[in-house]
Amino acid sequence: MWVVLALLLGLVLPHLPASSAPDDDLRQAVDAYSRSDLTQARILLEGLRQDPGEVGGRASYLLGIIDLQQKRFSLAVTDFGRVPDSLPILADHATYYRAVGAFDAGDYSQAAQGFQEVLDRFPTSTLRGLALFWEAESLWGLHSPDAPVAFHRYLAENGQAAHAAQAWFDMGESLLQLGRWTDAVQAYRRVRWGF
Repeated sequence: MWVVLALLLGLVLPHLPASSAPDDDLRQAVDAYSRSDLTQARILLEGLRQDPGEVGGRASYLLGIIDLQQKRFSLAVTDFGRVPDSLPILADHATYYRAVGAFDAGDYSQAAQGFQEVLDRFPTSTLRGLALFWEAESLWGLHSPDAPVAFHRYLAENGQAAHAAQAWFDMGESLLQLGRWTDAVQAYRRVRWGF
């Protein structure tokens, strides 16, 4: 998945003259990343992310991907947070992955807000289904009474998707937390075998 994201990042790189040092560094960083040389990629990208333009946005996006891979979740939140203004073409992905970083860091409140931002700002994004699922998971992590409704919203739109069985199970768990036993049993019964 990360290689695909790196290739996507490479596709949005404009073909500029070879004389531009930041663009050369960015290309070298993408090349290092594609060879799984994350240390070299990080070295090249850290100097570029301060650029206020597209180069900085691209560098921050790829750093965010590396941060997630290296389980540096707080850094991922920061790096992905720099992307939307400087690289609007990847704003939905950056917003989504910023929320993933917050979720993986255990900041479920920030994660829920980030996933909701994806849904509000980018309603037709290809990440909509995942944002719905992870928003529900974030709300469940907060023990929010809104979690069952969020799971239902995900399932209404993505009932046959890969996370459907997990959503039914976690909906049951969230209903149990609320003391809604009968509703929890109904959710558990919807979990498919093979989960």
